[in-house]
Amino acid sequence: AKKWLTAVERQNPTGIVSDGLSDHEGLGPAPADAMVTPFYYRSAKLLAEAALRLNRTEDANHFLQLQQEILNAYQSRFILADGWITPSSQASQAIGLATGVGPKPAQHVAMLLRAIQESKEHLTTGILGTKFMLDELSKAGHADVAYRIVTRKDFPGWGYMLQKGATTLWEHWEYSDNTFSHNHPMFGSVSQWMINWLGGIQLAPDSV
Repeated sequence: AKKWLTAVERQNPTGIVSDGLSDHEGLGPAPADAMVTPFYYRSAKLLAEAALRLNRTEDANHFLQLQQEILNAYQSRFILADGWITPSSQASQAIGLATGVGPKPAQHVAMLLRAIQESKEHLTTGILGTKFMLDELSKAGHADVAYRIVTRKDFPGWGYMLQKGATTLWEHWEYSDNTFSHNHPMFGSVSQWMINWLGGIQLAPDSV
């Protein structure tokens, strides 16, 4: 993990990741610098925590410093004064909340709800944004909004797939007759959401 993150650090000296897959198969804007950098921050945070547990003080200090440098670079560039996280999409708000790069969680939750309302509760997220959108809505007390999104029968969503005769998850929100798979775990995070938030089965806060 150290070798990998050190390579990423070397390739992105400004603290901003310039390239990456981003919110794959989403329906909204997903520039790599704004959407992948939060995961770089999260990776540095996790590695710093692992180093501390292993009493690797030098490594811990390095990745704690890297974590802060990434956060400073990201917030100065992508956090707008009115609470939007660039590019002001459902995915950018949800990913910002989930990874901890958003400095004002309550304000960013409000912006996430606004982004959802502007699309009339139709999701625009890809494989990463979808997972975090459902989770962050539920954590913030808006599981009812997440539930309505999950159970919609029009495009895009899981209900739409069912309406089209799907028996397994598709790789892409839209139906494809010759390009995308119709048996793919791409949007399977909804199953975890059901277990966590409908079933109420979650990890204990102090679990490892």
